[in-house]
Amino acid sequence: MAEEAADLTLLTDEAIYLYGFILPHALPVPIKVLGISEAPVIIYYQQQLAAVISKVSIDVFTGSAAEQRLQDPEWLTQQAYQHEQVVEQVWQHVPIYPVRFATLFSSTRQLAEQMACQQHSIKQCLTKFALCNEWAVKGFLDRQQAQTALWEITCQQQQSTLSHSAGIRHLQEQRLRRELGKQVNQWLNGTCQTFTSELSALAREWCQRKVMTKQAELPDGSQVETILNLAFLVDTLQQDNFLQKIAENNSRWQEYGLQFSCTRWPPYSFCRTTFTSESLNVAS
Repeated sequence: MAEEAADLTLLTDEAIYLYGFILPHALPVPIKVLGISEAPVIIYYQQQLAAVISKVSIDVFTGSAAEQRLQDPEWLTQQAYQHEQVVEQVWQHVPIYPVRFATLFSSTRQLAEQMACQQHSIKQCLTKFALCNEWAVKGFLDRQQAQTALWEITCQQQQSTLSHSAGIRHLQEQRLRRELGKQVNQWLNGTCQTFTSELSALAREWCQRKVMTKQAELPDGSQVETILNLAFLVDTLQQDNFLQKIAENNSRWQEYGLQFSCTRWPPYSFCRTTFTSESLNVAS
């Protein structure tokens, strides 16, 4: 359960771990999940903002022992999961300005200075986030299925130009097959550009995100390529149109092995504040 504080005292071996910002007194329910390293979550008030934080041991993220922990994927994944759990529980009730994993401050003064410095831009974002949602959109391709579908179209289009001589026809088909890979890439690029344009027309903002893993497994067990990773900030009034556009594209391109997924997230992709000053150096 989250505590509330206007004043915050740190022990000498403690640091402030930041999850994000909300408007003061906006959260109608207590935060029931624990934060990083099972630390309680605290709502810290400073002027016109409230910070969602935990007090953690400095040793969790700094020092030689931390260097080893940060190389442990299991530990890192668990801590990142706890970070996301706090952000998502807050986000279920009020707009939140989330910050990246492992944002630490060495003192209350430092956090208060950063809040005072950034409060105008963060408050503007929180006002905007009250009317919008971030939608993460990914594209997946079964390349073999796409090649098969495009080959059938190519054969239909080229039918009248292929020779009646079996030998010459075979050579012509071999040439067409060699060009098929290039044709698939051209079709894919054009389709994704059109798809992105259609969605961006329904969004306030959008950005392209890095494709973290090239290979993916769909819920039906099929192996596909991840070919697109986008984020859109969509007004709630446009949400149905946005989702309908994705559904239309899935229906249109299903036989080509091209699918799109969408998931609603806290607005990580549209929170770009960089914290400076005397932030702790996290081991990496």
